[in-house]
Amino acid sequence: KRQMQKGFTLIELMIVVAIIAILAAVAIPAYSDYIKKAKVGEGLGLSSGLKTEVSEYHASNGLWGAGYAPNLGTTPVGNDVSTVAFTRTGDDAGYITVTYLASVDSGTLRLTTSNGGNNWSCTSTMDDGVLPSTCSNVAAY
Repeated sequence: KRQMQKGFTLIELMIVVAIIAILAAVAIPAYSDYIKKAKVGEGLGLSSGLKTEVSEYHASNGLWGAGYAPNLGTTPVGNDVSTVAFTRTGDDAGYITVTYLASVDSGTLRLTTSNGGNNWSCTSTMDDGVLPSTCSNVAAY
């Protein structure tokens, strides 16, 4: 009598291992980009309070005075963000710089305002692939 096979052959196991390796080779870089994009998004979230303050000040006062400085108390920092700071460049313009730690390629993201905080645009020193979709109008600075 012919005996029934019990288990898998070595070839079948090697095929399964090869398929898993191919899937991992595709998934790991995509997951790495996703993690970096989430870390950059943290900086955008931390800058939202500053963007609101800048916009409200401009709405109340028209233009920024010579001594305008945001009143945040402490600089917001996160797990992957070292600083978030506002720089006034004129009576009606300025930018917020989000500086990241080495875990996000040590890049910076600059949110530039025109028209007193009503229009924000992104510029960055980082790869476009890690920037969130809210920074669709990205240009390097």
